[in-house]
Amino acid sequence: MRSSFYIIITLLITNACNYFNKGNTPENSGASPIARVGDNYLYDTEMQGLVPSRTSSEDSADIVKRYVDTWVRKQLILKEAEENTIVNEAEIARKMQDYRYQLIVYNYEKKYIEDQLDTAISNQEVLKYYQENKENFILKQNIIKGILLKIPKEAPQLDRVKNWLNSNSEEDSEKLRSYAYTFADSYLLDDSIWVDFDEYLYNTPFKNEITNPIQTLKRSNLLETQDSAFVYYIKIRDFKISDQHSPVSFVNGQIRDVLINKRIVDLKKSKEKQIFDKALENKDYEIYN
Repeated sequence: MRSSFYIIITLLITNACNYFNKGNTPENSGASPIARVGDNYLYDTEMQGLVPSRTSSEDSADIVKRYVDTWVRKQLILKEAEENTIVNEAEIARKMQDYRYQLIVYNYEKKYIEDQLDTAISNQEVLKYYQENKENFILKQNIIKGILLKIPKEAPQLDRVKNWLNSNSEEDSEKLRSYAYTFADSYLLDDSIWVDFDEYLYNTPFKNEITNPIQTLKRSNLLETQDSAFVYYIKIRDFKISDQHSPVSFVNGQIRDVLINKRIVDLKKSKEKQIFDKALENKDYEIYN
């Protein structure tokens, strides 16, 4: 049934083209009309590239049908609007000119920026911007540097995990990493980066147990809890609470994005000035009183 449906659609479109080719439509450089609304025609040449290569006949017919249906609906609505609205042709022409300007300039600027933009941002630039705009980087959440472990209760040597977490030796740190890789159900071991504290609590009993995160962070640097199957540890190496200044490393990516956007704006302004100055020098434009 599905195949028959698409065959019928294809035949209808073909028959429509044949019908219009019998001299019932205005000439359009030999193109075949596919649909008509009032005096407006949709020609097959307008649909070139609509169907991707290697598309099945059924899918091709479906794509064509949807396109034609959409075109007809839009033309009918436009026809109704034109017949029942006082159209300001001058205003429409201005808006079309503005839209054309935006499309062309957007593509030109995009290509120009891709060719000219230097995306390398040094740490010194990041730090300088941070120091000059420090008040813009106030934490809205609690963040920590720490370790999270979720370990099955039946894992061996579970009693040694707490000792390794409290140790500052590299040897014990390596033992902890090796143990986590082997026995932990999940873990976060990089305690050199700042992470939202809520990410450590997510999907753990801590989420419901910790009702005052700030007090918890200030009171203890090792948190432990469990459920029926797992034991959970959070080792807090450092923390910052909300409303404090954010560490520069925590907003590093954000600052780099700001600096890149600033460079993009500067490139656009510089190019506009270059175009204007060149036109002025060559007397390429005049403004009449």
